[in-house]
Amino acid sequence: MKYIPSEVLDQIIEAADDEDALVVLSCASTRLRLRVSSRQKLWHERFERQFPQNDDNEQKWLQLYKQTSQAAACIGQTGKRAPPSQNNSLLNWFDAYCKRRLVEYRWRHGRYTVHQTTSISDTYPRGIRIQMIPCTRGKRINSPDDMPIAAQWVVATQQQPVWAMERPCWGNVDMTHVRMHKKWCSDKYLVIQAANVQTRCYILYIWRSSALWSPPRIINVGTKWSSNLELRGKWLVYWHIISAKDSQHTMRVYDLDRNTFCADILTSYSSCSILRATAESAWIVKVEHYTNSSEATAVTYTLWSVDHNQAVPFQPQVTSKATMYSGDIGDILVRRIDDSSFILWSDSEDEPDSAMSPTLVFVDVLEGAPKASLDVRWAMYQKAPEIQPITSRNLLAVKIAFDSVKMLSLHDGSEVHRTQLDCWGISGLYPPDRQWERMAKDVKWQSPKHNPVLGVDKTADIKSSPAAIVYSHEGLFTIIDYTGNAHHST
Repeated sequence: MKYIPSEVLDQIIEAADDEDALVVLSCASTRLRLRVSSRQKLWHERFERQFPQNDDNEQKWLQLYKQTSQAAACIGQTGKRAPPSQNNSLLNWFDAYCKRRLVEYRWRHGRYTVHQTTSISDTYPRGIRIQMIPCTRGKRINSPDDMPIAAQWVVATQQQPVWAMERPCWGNVDMTHVRMHKKWCSDKYLVIQAANVQTRCYILYIWRSSALWSPPRIINVGTKWSSNLELRGKWLVYWHIISAKDSQHTMRVYDLDRNTFCADILTSYSSCSILRATAESAWIVKVEHYTNSSEATAVTYTLWSVDHNQAVPFQPQVTSKATMYSGDIGDILVRRIDDSSFILWSDSEDEPDSAMSPTLVFVDVLEGAPKASLDVRWAMYQKAPEIQPITSRNLLAVKIAFDSVKMLSLHDGSEVHRTQLDCWGISGLYPPDRQWERMAKDVKWQSPKHNPVLGVDKTADIKSSPAAIVYSHEGLFTIIDYTGNAHHST
C-alpha cells in the first residue's frame, strides 16, 4: 500500500461510499490516516448528509463537540479560562464524524462512565463549561435547591472533562414564599418558573447559560398564567390570561438578548410553537380549535412573524383551517419539525377508524412574495397520544401504547418498519440510515437504570442531553456520561 501514489489514494477515498471502510482504512497506517482525514470537505459533506443540522438534537451534539474541542484548545494554550471560537472552518470534520458515530455506539452498547454525588456547589470550577443539564432533586420541587444544574467542565488541572452539580446564583432574591414549578433551557438561556404562594403571583427567573453565577433577570407574570411557554435561542413566548370568562389572552414575546418584549391580545388560545428564531425576528405558529362534536374539531392555525424593530411587531403571515378529531377530552397541539414545517396532532387516547377526521396533519411553510403560505403535505387518522419528530431521519415516532412505537415517514405519513431503541429516544441521536436498516428487529438496549451496581431508584427522575443522562432521587445524582471510554462507578 505504501507504493500507491497519493493521487490514486485520494481518488479512491473520494469515490468510496462506505464511510466505515474509510475509517478502518485510516487505522492501517499514519500515512493512510493523513490521506483519509485530510479530505475535510468530503467529511464535512458526509457529516451534514448523515447528521443534518435541521435536527435540534444533532445541533446540540455538534455544539457540544465544538465547545469541548475549543475549550480544550483554549485551556491548553492559556492555562486558564478563555472564550472559545465558534468558527466552523477550524473544525476537524473527520474527527467530528468519528466522534458522532462513536457516541451513538456507546449509547447503544452501554459504554459509559459514572459520576455519583449528593453535593450541590455554589462555586464553579476554573475552566470552561461545555454542557449543562437542568435537573431536579426528586419528584417534589419546592426550593431553589430542588432545581440544580448538572454541568460538565474542561479544566486545566484535569485531563478529562469533569462533572459537578451546581446551583445558579439567586442573588438577593427573597425565596421565603416562593415554590419552584418548571424549567426550560435553550442553547443561550435557562428559565425557571415559580409561584409566590402568599401573593399567588407567577414569576419567571432567567439566566444566561454562560453566566449562571450572576443573579437572574425577573419577569413578574401576575396571578393569571397559561402553562404553555416556549423558549428557543433568545426568544421566549408565553401566554397570559386576561379574562377566562371572555377567553382573552395576551401573547408575550421576549427578545432576551435585548431585554425587550412585545404583546398582543388574542381572543382564544390552544397551543403555540416557535417555528423559526433568527437574530431579528421569530416565526410563531398559533393554534386555536373549537369542538363541534367528538368526531369533528374545527382547527385554525396561523403563522405569525414577530419583529421588535417594526412599528407593529406582530404580523400575521397566513392563516389556514383544518378539521381534526380530538375525542371527548383530547387536545389539538402543535409540534415544530424544522424551520419550515410543523405537525398538528390530537393527543386523544381513542382508537381511530377510517370514518374519523385526521388526528395528524403535516404542514409545510412555503416562503414567497409578499407573504408565506401553508400547505398540508399529508393528513391521517392515527392514535397519537405522544409524538416525537426524528427530523434527522425524516421520521415521526408515534407512541401508541406504553411499550409500542410506530414510525411514520415525514415525507408522506406511510409506516416505516425500523428497530426502535429507548437510548435513541433519550439521546435524540440515531445511527445512519444504512446502518439502522440492517439492524436486527429483536435487539434490546440495557438501560443503566437497571444496573444493580449503580443502585438507581426505579422512580428516579431522568434528564438527558445527546451525550449524558442524569438520574436524580432524594438528593442523589447519578450522571451517566457516554463521551467516556470506561465503564465504572464512583
